[in-house]
Amino acid sequence: MIAVSEVAGNTVRHAKSPGSIEIWSDDDEVICEIRDDGVIADPLAGSQPPPPDSNGGHGLWLVHQVCDRVDLHSDENGTVIRMHMSLR
Repeated sequence: MIAVSEVAGNTVRHAKSPGSIEIWSDDDEVICEIRDDGVIADPLAGSQPPPPDSNGGHGLWLVHQVCDRVDLHSDENGTVIRMHMSLR
């Protein structure tokens, strides 16, 4: 819930475009994919903690902390973030 809420909130706040969400599961994991028209310039966004004096960047870092795997793809066509959460 924390990760999905954070990424959905980022879509509303930063993408300035409608987003979409899809959630599915199999025997091993729950997967949530959020798409929007925004662009994230840094392909490693969220993979490292932000500097202590930073005013942003904490949300995607938190997503990386609570999910088992985070796939981020962003280009001129928009951004797709896929969050994987193990059921084991």
